[in-house]
This record gives sequence, C-alpha cells and structure tokens, in this order.
Amino acid sequence: AKGWDGPASASAPRTTGAAGGVEAGLVPTMPPHLAHYFVVAPAPHKADAVRRLVHALALERVLVFMNRQEPLKDVVFKLRARQMAAAALHGEMPKLARSAVLNDFRRGRSRVLMVSDVASR
Repeated sequence: AKGWDGPASASAPRTTGAAGGVEAGLVPTMPPHLAHYFVVAPAPHKADAVRRLVHALALERVLVFMNRQEPLKDVVFKLRARQMAAAALHGEMPKLARSAVLNDFRRGRSRVLMVSDVASR
C-alpha cells in the first residue's frame, strides 16, 4: 500500500506488522497539512458534532472514522439533510462503489467521508 513518504520519527516504538512479524524502524509522522482530532459525542449528536467542527474549523475535506456502519449511515443521512456533501464508505459496499466514493472524495465532490474499518483495508 502506498503511504506518506515524509520525514520519519526516530523515537517510534517497535510495531507488529500485518504479517505478524515484529518490525523495527522508523514510522512516518503526519504530514504538516493534516490535522487529527478525536471527538466523543453521544449517538444522537454525532452528525451535529461533525457539522459544527467542519464549519468552525473551515475544513475543506474531512475523514471521519466510526466503529459501526448503522450510526455511520445515519450521520451521513443527517449531514446530507443539512446540505453538506457527505459520503459513506463501509464494508457492505461493493469494491467498485468504494472506489467511486474514494475518487469523489479525492476530487472534492464530498466534503465529509464517513468510514468504518473498511478504510484500513
């Protein structure tokens, strides 16, 4: 898989790779133009929390990770109801549909991309 090839952190811990072996080495740091936020919101308020953050921080594109698919779909529905370009990416989607959603997000057609664990595959 392609990753970010920016500077790496020398103080990174040893990690277990996908194959189960232990890898020692450098782990890339986040690119300077990216920001990472961790937000906890009650289920009924998740869509509003995302919408408020996007507007308050004037974010162009946002990738939001959620644990389960049903709340993810609900948040996308609520964001769209408030005229925010949002899309979902989850494991129930066929591979071609997932690819189309990712391409739309890359091109800026979706401002918010809500993803389940499928994004790590």
